[in-house]
Amino acid sequence: MNENFCIIPFMVLNCRPNGTLKTCSQAEGAHPIEGFNLNTDSVEDFWNCDWMRDFRRRKIRGERIPQCEGCKRTEESGGGSKRQGYLSKYYEKYKHRIREDGYVEEMPAWWEFRLSSVCNSACRICTPKNSTLIEKEHTKHFEVMPKYDKGQLKGCSKKQLGDGGNFLNEFWKHVDQIDAIELHGGEPLIDDNVITTLQQLVDTGHASRMHVHVHSNINKVDEYVVSLLNQFKSGWFGASIDAYGEENEFLRWPSKWKTVDHNFRSLKLHPQWSKSIMAAITVYQCLSMWKFLDWFLEFQDDCEIFFYTVHSPDRFGLEMIDLDTRLLAAEELETYKPIMHYRHHTKLDNLINNLRSTRTPLKKEYKGFIEYNDALDKIRNQDSFKLFPHIREIYETGSTKIHS
Repeated sequence: MNENFCIIPFMVLNCRPNGTLKTCSQAEGAHPIEGFNLNTDSVEDFWNCDWMRDFRRRKIRGERIPQCEGCKRTEESGGGSKRQGYLSKYYEKYKHRIREDGYVEEMPAWWEFRLSSVCNSACRICTPKNSTLIEKEHTKHFEVMPKYDKGQLKGCSKKQLGDGGNFLNEFWKHVDQIDAIELHGGEPLIDDNVITTLQQLVDTGHASRMHVHVHSNINKVDEYVVSLLNQFKSGWFGASIDAYGEENEFLRWPSKWKTVDHNFRSLKLHPQWSKSIMAAITVYQCLSMWKFLDWFLEFQDDCEIFFYTVHSPDRFGLEMIDLDTRLLAAEELETYKPIMHYRHHTKLDNLINNLRSTRTPLKKEYKGFIEYNDALDKIRNQDSFKLFPHIREIYETGSTKIHS
């Protein structure tokens, strides 16, 4: 097996709320695969189309593909990537699907559910295509949004996968071949079509043999939803929490920390479930992650933690902060290793290594960050300088670079 091979395109169906398709949720800067939309097209037509078969052949040959650079950057910084994780867990089970010609005889075994972009958060790093709250905000304040973000409003289709029935009809057509579903949004746990589908899987008996992956901002988790999840054979619950307290409220606006903390503590799932915290790390909170780790230590016995350093768009890259400042933050995080379980060290090393990155940001990254940060601070009446004082240094450095 070569160092660039990935099992994901042989087993996972990855789609967006508007019906477009990608090879993977981690695909950086990748445009949707042309010519296919699951609002109208069948999974059979897409799954072994020329584009997908060529992509799989390139993986088999060991090519380094640009849209897969997110995983490669993570690996080269010493962290564990999604590519590596799926190979470790699922290669043996699905290796029979690999053929030299890129054709996969069986339909996807793992379906990513993004039935809509309905969401109760407007996270700083998210886009209008993945959050109705952001779409409304950016549309209302269109004139003050940067050019890049105005462009992100294009393609926010009102025709979403949960409406009209085609995607769900395809799902039920192939349900006997499906081993797992992965719930994304928007926020999947407030999507009526997601909840109805979970109930139907329970009622038809499929839940008892299925694994379910849940990605949730955990702003709302009611007992009925938890009761449905507990009827699946196994599961993984990923709580998207990026920081501690008011820092998380800023990044995952307009969430309330008291609610997030309570819901996470109250989540009770059966023993075949595992629980993780998924933190998206940006220029904002990367210097104060010690606060977050202090909170996490209370849960480390029965919970994993993953740090995803945001690379797309690069305006949130950690490298815009002065290297010496980041090195001090990295050294501070090193002091947590003796009090964290060993199994968490690889994830922490990933964050530490990203803080030590020597990549030089481009002018457009500084410009993009400053324009976007100014716009959102104004729209949301927030003060990023007060909560994250180091942001001023980014403005000072960026101003020099932009005008040089």
